Amino acid sequence: MLEAVVELTFAPAFSLAAADILTEDESQAYLVALIDRLEEIEEEEGPIHRLLGYPDTIQDDDIQTASQLGSSGDAAAADPAARVAGATDWGLLLQIDSDHATRVTFGDSGRIYLAMRGDDLEAQRWGRAWLTLQSY
Repeated sequence: MLEAVVELTFAPAFSLAAADILTEDESQAYLVALIDRLEEIEEEEGPIHRLLGYPDTIQDDDIQTASQLGSSGDAAAADPAARVAGATDWGLLLQIDSDHATRVTFGDSGRIYLAMRGDDLEAQRWGRAWLTLQSY
């Protein structure tokens, strides 16, 4: 059974949003706090599915940058400036977690993240969404 719940979400520790305001030491402390919180949520509630908000990333990977690089092609990967140019335009559309109760798993008990640029979401250009898989 699906149930809609409003919740507060937090930027991943190594995301562009966190990098703008946290030092490296603060990022490490923030990461530890996020991991503790995610473990509590998983124990209490099980899989973490989400519509909008910040993603609960499994790897120290930024969904925004991954989406920007993936959608821009290999040329962006070679240019360090291009790696972040436009990445902040991306946001989480949908997060789907592995769910052992329903026998749905992504990789090694991973999650899939569907991200979109804000203007594409507003214009309902669904074909411009970018999917990222992370697993343990």
